[in-house]
Order: sequence, then C-alpha cells, then structure tokens
Amino acid sequence: MDIDRYKGGVIFKWINKNEIYAKYNGKGKSQNLQAHIDKMHTDYIATRSGVDTGFETHGLFGNILDTDEVEMLELGTIKKHIQNISKKNIDVFKTVISLKNEDAMEYGYFNKKSWKEMLEERMPEIARAFKIPLNDLEWVAAFHAKKDKPHCHLIVWNKNQDMSVQRKPFVNYKQIRSAVAKSVFKEELKAIYEVKDVSKSLLGKMSKNEVDTYKEDLKKLYQNEDLMLKAVNTENTQNFVNKALEDMKKDDVIYISNNSDPENYTQIKKIDNEKFEFKNIGEKALLYKDDTYLEAVTFLSKFSNLKVMKNEDELNEFIQNKKEEFKNVEDELKEIMPSLFSTPIISSNIKQENIEQIINKMAKLEEVSKSFKRGFIYKYQEPESKRILNEITMLLVNSNKDCKNEFNRYVDTCVKIDKMLQKVDTYKDYEKTKNQARNEMIKKIGNQILKSIKETKTEEYQRKSAEWKEKREYWNFKTKEFEEKQGEYEARQLLYENQLRESNIRQLIQETYKLLSEESMSKFQRFKRATRTFGDLSKREIKELIRNGRSSGFDWFSER
Repeated sequence: MDIDRYKGGVIFKWINKNEIYAKYNGKGKSQNLQAHIDKMHTDYIATRSGVDTGFETHGLFGNILDTDEVEMLELGTIKKHIQNISKKNIDVFKTVISLKNEDAMEYGYFNKKSWKEMLEERMPEIARAFKIPLNDLEWVAAFHAKKDKPHCHLIVWNKNQDMSVQRKPFVNYKQIRSAVAKSVFKEELKAIYEVKDVSKSLLGKMSKNEVDTYKEDLKKLYQNEDLMLKAVNTENTQNFVNKALEDMKKDDVIYISNNSDPENYTQIKKIDNEKFEFKNIGEKALLYKDDTYLEAVTFLSKFSNLKVMKNEDELNEFIQNKKEEFKNVEDELKEIMPSLFSTPIISSNIKQENIEQIINKMAKLEEVSKSFKRGFIYKYQEPESKRILNEITMLLVNSNKDCKNEFNRYVDTCVKIDKMLQKVDTYKDYEKTKNQARNEMIKKIGNQILKSIKETKTEEYQRKSAEWKEKREYWNFKTKEFEEKQGEYEARQLLYENQLRESNIRQLIQETYKLLSEESMSKFQRFKRATRTFGDLSKREIKELIRNGRSSGFDWFSER
C-alpha cells in the first residue's frame, strides 16, 4: 500500500547511529562510560521540560523487566536496568519519532496516552524494522510536548542479543515511518486506500469469476492486499454528469466539485462529439485513476451537493470561498465551544517549589473550610477560603511559563475587546477592565481547583489510589528496590502519599493550562468578531448597534 504522502508527515531519527557504528569500528567509548551515557539519556527523556508524566513522577512507558507497567517502576530502577543492559555491550537504539504540529493536534497525538497506545499497537512492525524478535524486545519511550514539534523519544534493544555476531545493525526507517503513519492517519488511510467504490451497474454486468478477477487486478494495481470493494448506486450522479455534458462543445473543459470537500473534483474535457476525457483530482481520488466515465461518476458519488464550474478560475474561486466559509465556522466554534479543539500539554518546566507550596496551601484550605462544609463552588466559600483559593490559583498560573502566558493573553484580549467597544478611555478604565478579567479568570480556576479536590474525595478515586499504591509496592518488592525492614513499610507509604499528591498537582496544573487555553481561544475569537463588527464605528454607533442587537435577542457583547 503506497502511503508516501502520510509517511511524509512522520519523521524518524536514529540519533545514536554513529555512536553504535563507532563501537563496531573499534572506536567506541568504554562500556562503563557508554552505560552511563545511556542511563543519563534515559533520565533526560523521562524528566526534561515538556515531558508528559500523566499521573506519574516520570514520563516513561514501554515494556521492560517482563512488564508493560513501566509507569509503576521507579525511575531509578529503569535507569539502572538500561545501564546494566548497556554494560553487556548490547546495542541500545536511541531514536526520536515526531509529527508535524498540525497533524499531532488534528489527530490527537499530543499526550502520552495516545502515543503509548499507538506504539504498543505498532511495536511488532517496529521490532521487525530493528530486526529484533518481538519476544526479545524491550523498549521505553517518553512523549515531549515541544512547541511546534511534538515528538516521542523511543529507546529499544534486544535483551537476548547474540554477542557473537559482530555486524553493524540496520534499521529500516521506511518501515517505522509506515507503521506510525498507519496508526496516526488510520481513518484517512482506510477511507482513501482501503475501500474503493464500484458502480452497481458495472458489477451487475459481471459474473462472480469476473468480479473476483476484477478485485484481484485492482489489488495488484494499487499494491494493496487489504483493498475492499463497495457497491454504490451511481444513477443520480450519472444523471447530473450527463446533463453537464450536454452543453459542452469541442475543447471545452468543465470541473465538477462539491460543497463539503471542494478540493476533490473531476475535470472533464470534450475531445470530439463522441469522446470525453475524465480526470479525477484530489487525495480521495487515489483509487479512481481509470480515466473513464464510469470511474468519474463513481468517484463523484462519494460526495453530495455537486456543482459545475465552467473554467479553472471559477473552480479556484469556489475552493477559496469554501475554505473561508469553513474557517469562519471554525472561528465561531472556537468562540462558543473551544473544548472541541485540542489543547497541547504544557511544554515548559513546572516549578517544583510551586508544587510544594500548593500542597501545603491545599492542606490549609481543607482546615479553614472545615473539610469544605460549604461545598465545592467558589462563590459559596467563606472569604478566608477564597483568599487561599486565590493564592493557589496564582501559584498554579505562575507554576510555569505556558500557564502564565495564557493567563496574560486572556486578560490582554479582554482589554482589547473593551477598547474596540470604546469602553476604555482612561487609565482608570484600563485598570478596571484588566482587574475584572483577572478576577473572572481567578474564579474560573478556583472552581476548577474545587472540582479537582471534590474528585479526590470520591470512592472511585480512593479505590484507584489504593490500587496505584499496591502496584508501587509490588514492583518495588519485585525489583528489590527496598529491603523489608522494620519501619520501612511506613516510610514507603509516606513516600507514595507524597508522590500521589505531587502527581495530582501536576495534573491540576495541566487542567488549568487547558482551561486558560480554551478561554483565551474563545476571547480571541470574540475579539476578532468585535473587530469585524465594530472596527470602523463611532462610540455612539456602537451603542446603538448593541441596543438594537439586545432587542433582537442577539449577543452583541453585552456581557464579558
């Protein structure tokens, strides 16, 4: 199956190829030094800024030490294991897989969960690309939410490598990129490469043997053993195309496109009175390259609301208008339903000192609110509880650069909207608008904090916490990280409690960033709408328009 277009969206790098090849050339580093380098690389990918740790204290996942619950292992255990593997002179492949930022956002590959699921699904193919038997493969990975280039570090090795074979390893880059593309672009690949519509009228003229032969010929033509045929009714499309052909003169060229996906269209040229030339164009036309009438109507049957364009300029204008229309719809959705759009995870460092202060203030809040006697809604809290909540909010906002930037962006956009509506004439007006925006966002984050605290008090959360601690205990015992001594159990339980609290705070910071990003997105689209609506109007005209808008029931920026 030819998926080059999609493989092009997947970048694979073998970052220590020269390092491994130097070893086979007799110019490698000493085994102890190399093992230390591999250990430090593991620490780097597990803890660097932007790594998605999920609910754990490090960002690693994978399959080592006969478990796929790598998240449960202590980072020190993982580093020590990789160091020991490297000391045996086993090839440790350090690689990076990355996607274009827009693809990662569109297809949901901007967090550890999605990358973990994808790599687990494709690991048999990846193992073959490294020429490692699946049963001998061990691997760890970590997702990094780097701005504009989300990527995943992947480390793999053969735990039973035959050390008697002294041959430079080969890694099949193309196979790895193909494997990743199959998961990332799964739906597109299925729709474009795996299901070919065939006119019922064509299949109806064939015997069973002819249909089978036709199907096998198509599989060979498109180099796709998974290709399936779907019989479709083309009668209505044929009538539409026939009517378009009636008015054509020799050498005329027309284009038939559609409202929903205008960049997929059919070009038709009249050669003479009896002959037409058909050409299907667009990414969805990949299985429709037989330039025949029936192939064209079958391709066009995939779409609704067909439209005929008389020349290329008209086609390009139609496509551009549709793009602008789609963009306007997207902008409206971003304003009223920003949660529909993917929010990346935090890519900057989270300040450890802020986490510790938040944990302490959470305990203080529990005490002051008398275990949240007044519930978990911000406006119903006592003044002292609100004060502590506000302090926690600002610690969350200032815990990392991304949250702080989004908070400031939200406030700045609110100020811009009021300036556009000519509500800001003096510095006093400016400060008032700015403080209103800050207080509004502080209340929203306060409610999010209370919601998060409420969730930690549910029976389900208590059950999961106990399960998490049990797994920690099991793996620490299995890997002999701890000796069973008097008092050791209590010490470990305290360690687990602290790790769990820190994990909860990190998750809360991510949720705060998501809230800030969504609210900033909504406000920015609101600002764009205000600019389009009121940009050239006077203050009096703006007030008149808003007043008329209220009477008609339309939102004319009467509230923030």
